[in-house]
Amino acid sequence: MRRIIIAVTAITALAAATVAYAQATSNTYTVSFSFNQKGAGTAKKPVTMGFTQIYNVANATSGMRAAPLVDIKTTMPDVRANWKPFPTCSAAKIIQAKSDTGCPKGALVATGTLTAALGDPTLAGAGTPCSPILDVWNAGGGKLVYFFVVTGTHQCGGLQTGAAAPYIATLRQAGNALVQDVPLPPDVSTDAGGIGAFGSLTYENLKWAKLTTKVGGKVVPFLESTGCPGGSKQVSVSFTATDAAKETLTGSATATGKC
Repeated sequence: MRRIIIAVTAITALAAATVAYAQATSNTYTVSFSFNQKGAGTAKKPVTMGFTQIYNVANATSGMRAAPLVDIKTTMPDVRANWKPFPTCSAAKIIQAKSDTGCPKGALVATGTLTAALGDPTLAGAGTPCSPILDVWNAGGGKLVYFFVVTGTHQCGGLQTGAAAPYIATLRQAGNALVQDVPLPPDVSTDAGGIGAFGSLTYENLKWAKLTTKVGGKVVPFLESTGCPGGSKQVSVSFTATDAAKETLTGSATATGKC
């Protein structure tokens, strides 16, 4: 059963103006989540789940690109992750191969697409389109590996797969909630692809698989729902961006829906 969460928009704090870049910068964010699970689940009898997350990012000033993101933190209540029984793929393996095609299939926990624009730090103008595939791998120990893949139909301003190194995210349990923190290093944000460009994310659509494996004859999910108090879940997402003045721009968005 698919359950839809309605998006709510939030706006970042404004950065202080500078002499070189006099116009202050702010981003707007919308997020939405669609859950793929059957039943609400409980702590003792959780149910397997997957979900799709969609992020939209824009500059509040017309004609300017979004300030590049440097961190995304998502908190999902009544969700647990079981990474131990699943195959893994390390960032080191992907870096050596400059590809993730050698990773075991069962380690792929999410995949999707994004649209972004590459340009100079002024954030003025449309920039160069960038729309790679985004793969997410289980790296074990509560870590995930994110990696951009360029294909014939998913190009990024002439950059090739491996121009941006795989980067590490973390999963942790905070009470009954699953918290994912995704720091975005310079080669996917303020030095995109190592060419000195600012990478402005505008849209991300990432589908997390309803992934399971067997341990001792028992089915174990990678993600499981442990409840739905009051018939709804509220997912919160915190965004951190930066600008040419190296100001820290924070914003957040929430999405609430029935489950």
